[in-house]
Amino acid sequence: MTEYDQKSEFSQRQARRRALERLHAEAARRDVNEFCQFVMRDPKGRLWRQAPFHRAWHELLPLAGPVRLLIVAPRESAKSSQMVVARVLWELGRNAELRTKVICSTDDLAAKLVGEIARHILRNRRLQLVFPELRPDPEGPWTRSQLRVVREGFSKDASD
Repeated sequence: MTEYDQKSEFSQRQARRRALERLHAEAARRDVNEFCQFVMRDPKGRLWRQAPFHRAWHELLPLAGPVRLLIVAPRESAKSSQMVVARVLWELGRNAELRTKVICSTDDLAAKLVGEIARHILRNRRLQLVFPELRPDPEGPWTRSQLRVVREGFSKDASD
């Protein structure tokens, strides 16, 4: 195989990988479970593979209206990452006009989750592929306790 053939094959593989990535991004825009598996990573940096109970948790949350949901599950079962970080990112990506509030047992834990949401918005390449418009508002707060993303409308309140 010549050097030209190798470069051509490499280019074709890259083009296929980009096309597949675009298809996954489109699915992730429509389905929160696809979003979780395409965008989110576990603490070791591997892409998430959701358990059936994670999918069930997302099905319990309607796509509109106020929601009150209590999930009781063991530690390390991805309650915070699945139901707070991932869901807030997906919801804000679909509608930047939303306002959410992260409420936890301590302010420190809430600040950690808000910080994780902020890091995803700033640095997660796959999140940016799925929701390219989801980015910090240069005029709004971007702190430990408040984030404001770019919106069409005007609001005194932060997004998160």
